[in-house]
Amino acid sequence: MGTVPFAMEGEDMSDRVRVPSLPECDIHKYELNTTGVTAHYDGKTVKGPWAYMCEGCFTSHGIGLGTGRGQRLYVEGEDMNDKTVRVLIVYPDLPAETKDITAKLKTFQEIVGGYIEGVSPVRGTVRWHAYCNEEGKLQGLPINRIATNIAVAAGWTTTDLLVGPVVFLGDVESDDEEDEGGEADVPQELVDLLDVEHVQYRVEILATNEINWATNQRRFDTIAEAETHARDLYSRWMLVEKASVVPESTPYRQPYVAGEREEVKL
Repeated sequence: MGTVPFAMEGEDMSDRVRVPSLPECDIHKYELNTTGVTAHYDGKTVKGPWAYMCEGCFTSHGIGLGTGRGQRLYVEGEDMNDKTVRVLIVYPDLPAETKDITAKLKTFQEIVGGYIEGVSPVRGTVRWHAYCNEEGKLQGLPINRIATNIAVAAGWTTTDLLVGPVVFLGDVESDDEEDEGGEADVPQELVDLLDVEHVQYRVEILATNEINWATNQRRFDTIAEAETHARDLYSRWMLVEKASVVPESTPYRQPYVAGEREEVKL
């Protein structure tokens, strides 16, 4: 688990090291039985032994950077001022992929095909953010239902739909305000959402003087689409008092119980 440094003249190698290629994260590989997670650090762990660690594992298992503590790994020839992170790229019409990229504005713009717009969660415990094309809808880019579902499942609350390629990353957790919220490896929890079986949703409404939720035959691929339909029903049908979005597997004609389910803000 050691590294072979490639020091260049004038470089301080106390907290960084050049390697021929980035290895796999030892924590994921040997403790979590997960392969293919790229390591960006070689450092001493809180348990004592040294290990190659990804961004997340270095935060939870590492003891810091510096001589006798740990070093950031850089591929030979890479600018040490550049940061490499593992991202999840979800395309609207191609298979999704995880890959290591340089965390630069230009790189993100190349992926989404234009100026970037940030997306981040408002709930949940997983720290992440994503970038999409700021002018994607004006350009007529296709709806990205998979990326929208992942974002909503991970805490993004909106009635909007993501379009075009979307790149997901993690957030840096740091006591330094300048580093806090920076680019980090995409959390494995987001990658795992790719394997979740696709769920369809329906809108259920509670009409005036009714005690049971009612629905129609419309089905939606995302919560956002369903919520938009619910608000449209409310604007056109005066009898609608409440609305809720539920998975298609939910039993029909359930009785209304105050506070039992999350309701759409009409």
